[in-house]
Amino acid sequence: MCHEVALRVCRAAGFTPRARHHIDDFDAVLALVAADQGVALVPQLATVSKPAVRLIAVPTRRRTRIGYRSGAAAHPAVMAVVTALRASAGAFVRA
Repeated sequence: MCHEVALRVCRAAGFTPRARHHIDDFDAVLALVAADQGVALVPQLATVSKPAVRLIAVPTRRRTRIGYRSGAAAHPAVMAVVTALRASAGAFVRA
């Protein structure tokens, strides 16, 4: 998924990157960047541990959805989780 996002962002900027590695583990991705093996797009949540690389904000957006069984929207547990996730995401976006 992140590889496809990186390709789209690069294409929108007018170039196609030469991908040498495909890894779904962000710690491994950042370790490769720290080892001078290229650059990467990573979500902000993947950088909480303060990696030893330079981080630059990129004006991209990621959409995330909440999924639950059809017809379960009124269930108290589902409502509580949805409310908590929205509150948490709202706090993150404002930070």
